[in-house]
Amino acid sequence: MGGVPFSREKINARETALSSDENRSYQLWSRELQNVLAAGSADPVGVPFSCALSALALTFTSGFQMALADGDAFFYFPTDPSLTVDDSPFEVLRWRSVPALSFATPDGTNPRIDLVVAQPASADTDLVSRNILVDPSTRTIAAQSVFKTSGPAAIITVVTGTPAGTPVPPAVPSGKCALFEVLVPAAAPTASSFGPCPRLSRRAEFPWSRMSGILSGCRLTWDCTVDPTTTSSGLTMTGPSSLVLIDGEILDASALFGVPVSQDTANNPFSIAAGATDKPYYIYLCGGRHAPQGTALSGGGMAPVAVVESLVAPNNLGQPSSAITTPRGTTTISGAVYIGIGFVRAGTTRRHACVMSEDMTYILGAAENTSLTKTITGAESFGVPGSKPAVSTRAFIDVGVSAVSTSATAILALDRGDGGGVPLSLGSPTLVNALCFVKNNSSGSNARTAPFFFNPANATVWQTGQGLAAGDVVTMSIQAYDHGVTKLSGIVR
Repeated sequence: MGGVPFSREKINARETALSSDENRSYQLWSRELQNVLAAGSADPVGVPFSCALSALALTFTSGFQMALADGDAFFYFPTDPSLTVDDSPFEVLRWRSVPALSFATPDGTNPRIDLVVAQPASADTDLVSRNILVDPSTRTIAAQSVFKTSGPAAIITVVTGTPAGTPVPPAVPSGKCALFEVLVPAAAPTASSFGPCPRLSRRAEFPWSRMSGILSGCRLTWDCTVDPTTTSSGLTMTGPSSLVLIDGEILDASALFGVPVSQDTANNPFSIAAGATDKPYYIYLCGGRHAPQGTALSGGGMAPVAVVESLVAPNNLGQPSSAITTPRGTTTISGAVYIGIGFVRAGTTRRHACVMSEDMTYILGAAENTSLTKTITGAESFGVPGSKPAVSTRAFIDVGVSAVSTSATAILALDRGDGGGVPLSLGSPTLVNALCFVKNNSSGSNARTAPFFFNPANATVWQTGQGLAAGDVVTMSIQAYDHGVTKLSGIVR
């Protein structure tokens, strides 16, 4: 026989009536297939994770009961005491419609969060009558009822949580897999007002199972109708279809009522006032098995994700470079993905209004709040712009000049930070490895660059001039930065 198959049981046809070897061959075949699927779902450190094979559905039926639709999942359970050498720890969960899943009566004062969990189990089905060889030595054959099929049949139960002003879900019992969190409002008349939130998500195939990133939507929107000098701009995440990949899990971040926004308590961008220029910060979407959220929505129900604002910059994998705090109080790196930048308005602790395009985030009113101002004394450096996010490598910049002479020209030279950026003279705009542009005061309007590319670590802005007199002022303001958010594609099944 050529080729190398999966593990198999060698069967002698003369033994099939007397041994269980033929049944074992099916067990070994299933083990090998389950192990292959487990390897395909492994995270970056090679550990498989539990996952759903399709979207899970839990709906109201009557009273305090809900119906769980048909579903299939894998439960990684390497500590299962019933495992043998013939079994895979990547166990199959399968359940067929549970029409009346009962919940405890809601508390009259406080809400609670319940868990719907699945316990792996199997069941024999297809009971039929067959003529069976009951005694091989006498060759006695008799009609008997036998099961012809055996398959997974998960046991579904509800774990009741503890009512509280800010409820948290109960611990997942050992040997069981959480399918849903269910918000049970105080004094709810029926389960129609319960808020189910999936706790188990689909997984992406290898190599996507080892990645994080935006699949679709997840666009940030600020309230641009408020005055940022007095009121913090509201922030929401929009998109009729917002899907995100967090460490291999595909999470549905679509929100009918708006995904809640919170701050990283240890790195809160709004805990202290911004300086002379707008202060950048970073926005993450958190959720999944590393940081389960189930955050309450303003219009009812719960979301499996939460938006978190933090001063912690992302790493090159799209995750926070250090731990951040989520609404559930957990700190996480693997349970978050970077989705954009925001700004705290200069001199305040208020959120600035911005507009996010595919590649740039524009700061509304930036000319007032991100300006660097110099009184002309010669060729000198503005320094590194204080509002430059660590992830950004491009910016739109405005230049202004207030000069005694209408023929005066402001010259800004932008050193990309890759070395050699030294101003030669006050009258010369020539710099090595720098982008230069001018604004003539007689033109009556500021000059805007094309997107300026720079080294995020040490880009510098130099100022020189021609025809400038003592006391003339040159200003430079950042209008927009690129946010560096990219989208993954081609993996949604």
